[in-house]
Amino acid sequence: AVQLYDVDMLFALLELGVDLTILNAEGYNPLHLAASYGNAVLVEIMCPFIENINAPSQPNEFPALSIAAYSGHYDVIKILLQHRANIDYRDKQGDTPLHNAIRREDTPKALELIKLGADVTMKTLLDDRDAFELAKTKRTLHSLI
Repeated sequence: AVQLYDVDMLFALLELGVDLTILNAEGYNPLHLAASYGNAVLVEIMCPFIENINAPSQPNEFPALSIAAYSGHYDVIKILLQHRANIDYRDKQGDTPLHNAIRREDTPKALELIKLGADVTMKTLLDDRDAFELAKTKRTLHSLI
């Protein structure tokens, strides 16, 4: 249903009690996939049925919000935040979505995450830098300061 963007099929599966926590062969659940595709409608439908909105995917241990942030789907991020997603969730390397945006030198994504409430004072676990210290090493510096 998620890969087909099929809202009716998703509702039918939810009525049958489908388990939205089951991972596919690549280690993603339906919410991870909808977040990566930027399908805000399906994300909104699924969120009330998912107990742990911050459950990570298996290959990289990113929750749906981190996946949506990486893909630049801010409408999805806003929905996930409304449903208790943690904007400062640390991945297996100890970085938050904001740290990852800065490391990729993606200034627009970094600024949007800050607007949405990302904690700029959180330090990276790898090199013990906050967002501004990390930005000094990247081209994102001019926009973040």
